[in-house]
Amino acid sequence: MSADQVKQKATPPRYVRDCLDALMSSDDPERVELSLQAADGLLRRNISTTREVSVQFSKVLLHLEDRYNITGFYTLRQNAMVALAITHTQPVVEYLTAEFYSLNYSLRQRLDILEVTWNLSCEVGVSNLRLIHSPTTMPILRTRSMPLSSRHCTPPSMHCNKSVWI
Repeated sequence: MSADQVKQKATPPRYVRDCLDALMSSDDPERVELSLQAADGLLRRNISTTREVSVQFSKVLLHLEDRYNITGFYTLRQNAMVALAITHTQPVVEYLTAEFYSLNYSLRQRLDILEVTWNLSCEVGVSNLRLIHSPTTMPILRTRSMPLSSRHCTPPSMHCNKSVWI
């Protein structure tokens, strides 16, 4: 019994570079999951560090596969990629759009790029709008002061014939 060792639980990364290293080289599913869960918050809080590694981090996330069947993997990965695009927009978007037209990418990866750019536009460009239902059941978009979360942003095709921009 004295020779038994207690396995230490992995802890979420505290720094952007630790998060990136864990996603690049970890064979521990728990460490990868904790890194994905922490990535969005770390990237948004540590802007200066994020800018240094934004394109490299985007590359790692774009090529990251769900090897461990992590719950919510694609959502966590997408949220981290949106956080990168929000934090350092021009280089990240330039990288993603260049990669979109490159060879050897799967349909899933191309859709991820489109979804990231869409969610980026929702957070940045439509951040002062919200949908209000009028008494005639015709939705009307009005300005608001709080940012619109990317999870509430719907594609423009959903609003085409039903919305009035004021």
